[in-house]
Amino acid sequence: MEIEHLNFLSGPQKVAPFSHAVRAGNFLFITGQMPTLKNDRNRLVSGGIKAQTHQVMKNLINVLKASESSLDKVVFSRVYLVNFGDFKKMNKVYASYFDKNRLPARTCIGVTGLAVGASIEIDFIAAINIKGIDNVGVMNKVTQIISNQMHVNIKSINITSNDGIFEGVITLKVHNVTFLKALTNKLKKIEAITSITRTYKHH
Repeated sequence: MEIEHLNFLSGPQKVAPFSHAVRAGNFLFITGQMPTLKNDRNRLVSGGIKAQTHQVMKNLINVLKASESSLDKVVFSRVYLVNFGDFKKMNKVYASYFDKNRLPARTCIGVTGLAVGASIEIDFIAAINIKGIDNVGVMNKVTQIISNQMHVNIKSINITSNDGIFEGVITLKVHNVTFLKALTNKLKKIEAITSITRTYKHH
């Protein structure tokens, strides 16, 4: 299984030693986020549980976007609450970020305390995919672009097709992130590609 540790300069400041996210195979594990301001790990957003829940979600979305994922790909979340009296208020804010018919699986855990005095923490597990319209020759275009990209080699391709839509994972070996960014930008220009997840692994 391919495992990569993701850390982002644009991500929320860390309150402990961890990666912002870890990608393992087709899943993205997001570290639990606190209701801290993006550029100050020791400062909580002002306000009560509603404001803190909004800030936690904003921080999670920040990491998801940096990982080239999104809330609609979240499959599981865990919520940690210091005061279960905040349960209903937290739920109202939390639910506002998701399609009511596509809510992730979830566990809510009562705790005695959280880092930096927060009242809430939430973590995510998200699925990642490459998707597109299964036009004739589209995968040939994809593999040709990859083959022509310097310092990039294909390690494996796992693609399935159903009802005219293809989806899967292409694992690549690259020399650095710059080459991978250039490649994904080229792949995104293929008209049939509807979404693509950039994956990079440090050696």
